[in-house]
Amino acid sequence: MDILIVDDEEKMRVLLQANLKAEGHRCMVAGGGEEAITLMGENAFDAVVTDLKMEPVDGMEVLKAARAKNPPVEVVVMTAYASVETALEATHEGAYDFLCKPFKNPELLHILERIDEKRRMRWEIEHLRDHLTGEEVLGESPAMQSVFSLVKQVAERDTTVLLRGESGTGKERVARLLHSLSPRKDRPMVAVHCGALTETLLESELFGHEKGSFTGAHERRAGRFERAQGGTLFLDEIGDISLSVQVKLLRVLQEKKFERVGGSD
Repeated sequence: MDILIVDDEEKMRVLLQANLKAEGHRCMVAGGGEEAITLMGENAFDAVVTDLKMEPVDGMEVLKAARAKNPPVEVVVMTAYASVETALEATHEGAYDFLCKPFKNPELLHILERIDEKRRMRWEIEHLRDHLTGEEVLGESPAMQSVFSLVKQVAERDTTVLLRGESGTGKERVARLLHSLSPRKDRPMVAVHCGALTETLLESELFGHEKGSFTGAHERRAGRFERAQGGTLFLDEIGDISLSVQVKLLRVLQEKKFERVGGSD
């Protein structure tokens, strides 16, 4: 992938660039937010890995500029000053993931692998949707045709679907196909990578929060359930969520209602 690394610490830039190039990625570096925004205007990046605390242009401004200039680009935010407040703000501004310094190289590589998979899936959808049927997207083997037949049956129903399988077996692809074949296809499909978020952040992301519900909650925010209203919500890596969040999620599935964090009704 084409990756932009943004950090005001030269040692960090050099280390990340060397590590990512060793994995086959093409990298450019910026020593600050202003330089990063200039480079984003001149180049098309698949991912941006940026430090958060920089002056005079910080990582949040880099994130906003990246989303404005090239919406498909995914942004990974790094910081040594992690807090629920900053993580929430970055996520709601469109950050793909959040890394706390110091972190190990495999942590970043795992995030970039997920971004690359999403990027390739987006390319397939954009370039093949008009030319392929759902059967062709899943494949022509008897096993895949059986899966497609089941997908078509389930897509017509307003129900919860559990997709099981190891990483890389195409669960998100099946989820998107389910959505595209359903009566909800013209409504949003919202995906949440549960394994990438802390318990507090995941709860706020799913259910939203009320103003003042915790430090940094300066305004009411809608969660993913509200944003997916009338559409499809895909919860990836659901097995990684805590028991307390599972209980709240079960209530949503059974009773079709939920409370925002800090809410009472």
